[in-house]
Amino acid sequence: MVRVRLVKCPGLEAAEMAPDASLATLLAHIARAAGRDTRDVSVLIKGKRLDSVRGAESLSALGIVDGVTAIVMIKSSAAAAVVNMHAATATARRESLDKAERAARVVSERLGHEGESVSGGAELELYNQNGKRIEVPDTDRRGLALGYLLHAKAKGMIARAQRALLGMEGSAADQAVLIQSLDAGGGAPLAGSGAGAGQGHAAGQDTAALVEDSRALLEAAHQAFDAVDARWLELGDNYALFLIDSAWAALLGDLCANSNASPPGRTDASAGALPAVAGVGDSAVGEGASSSAAGASPTSLHFTPTSLSEAGSRLSKAQKILAALHGPALEKLDRRGADGDMGHDAHGQARATYVRLRLLLGVIALHESRVPAARALLLSARDLCHQLTLTVDDDAKVAELLSLGFTRREACQSLLACAKDTQRAVAYALEVRDQWARVAEGSRRRREDGRTARRLGRTAAGQLLSTATLRELESMGFPRGAAIAALKRADNAPDAALSLLT
Repeated sequence: MVRVRLVKCPGLEAAEMAPDASLATLLAHIARAAGRDTRDVSVLIKGKRLDSVRGAESLSALGIVDGVTAIVMIKSSAAAAVVNMHAATATARRESLDKAERAARVVSERLGHEGESVSGGAELELYNQNGKRIEVPDTDRRGLALGYLLHAKAKGMIARAQRALLGMEGSAADQAVLIQSLDAGGGAPLAGSGAGAGQGHAAGQDTAALVEDSRALLEAAHQAFDAVDARWLELGDNYALFLIDSAWAALLGDLCANSNASPPGRTDASAGALPAVAGVGDSAVGEGASSSAAGASPTSLHFTPTSLSEAGSRLSKAQKILAALHGPALEKLDRRGADGDMGHDAHGQARATYVRLRLLLGVIALHESRVPAARALLLSARDLCHQLTLTVDDDAKVAELLSLGFTRREACQSLLACAKDTQRAVAYALEVRDQWARVAEGSRRRREDGRTARRLGRTAAGQLLSTATLRELESMGFPRGAAIAALKRADNAPDAALSLLT
């Protein structure tokens, strides 16, 4: 038997255990005597603090021998409550993520994609506007990776569904017709194409399953994002884009139902905005973007209260995130652009997001009979769309950038990112190239560090050795071999490793 002398343990002076007993058994014995949870108890033996994290290890493996003295440390009730609360939150987030993965797997199997991974992977990397990598906890990274993977799959389905159902890619001219109708008093039906209406009627039946599957993927993505701390969701505009697509999918479901019920050749005024909502996204920005008309929407819209509420709630949330990022009037984008900051509206994508957001909000406002608000939103969306479209008048500027050695893609994106200012576009294109070079170099170094860490082995707790901490210790003059051994014993804790080396 191993007798452990206990110091500062209420109601217990010593504990006797078998040599092969686990640390968890000793901690549980102390916890029962103190009337506390095992997670609140740790012991300090020979200068090393041991807690439930290493509970599975045996006493002999930890060097705990007969007659050793252990100082018992018990968290205060308040501290324990905070720890328990964080533990409960972490557990709930992991459960939400597991549920999302199961739901995604079910949907993938139904779609015949059994072989595709739905885990999201651990390869997701986040960077700030200066190209510096952001460290994200594992559960948050998994949730983000899975959520964005599912969102990407759903986006493809939504794009196919809206093309089949609306029979067009998007039309700024339709917005103008709608706005003229609103100027005239609003609510007047617009004449639709008979052929388009018939095609839309049939397409609504064909695409209902596609929309339903996309919404199932988006719902699984919502569950994945529920496992992510809000600070990571609001770090950029990706989550806001997801919310906008999710809102559009909710309305698209009603559009499918309407297409099977509406008479051919007739459409409500509110439907005129829908083609533009569908078509204005990433494709609305860049070379060849067009705002030509393609016809009127082939359906009569009657949104259900549930869809309106769902879409409105998600759009409102997206609006708040974007306002925090860009300012209520996009003033942060304008200021960054004037300062030449890399964080400004890259390629005009942020403004393209506002085109879609305002179109959707405008459609909802019109459906709710808020005609002045709807007209203001749709006019704003139309103006933004025109700003983000390169026309033949900009061909000379594109040619100037091409003559400097930039690709056509670089030229178009840079001009749109810099309000079509040629000088700023040149500087921006060069800076983008440098940024991507830094990102690529950072990724190369991390891959090399990963290979080195796997070659050096793991710490006592099973972690890969921290190559960054190893470099720090080597820079202090410690021999590489001694530093590696210290890090393994200290489980990568820099201070503990330093103590072992000195």
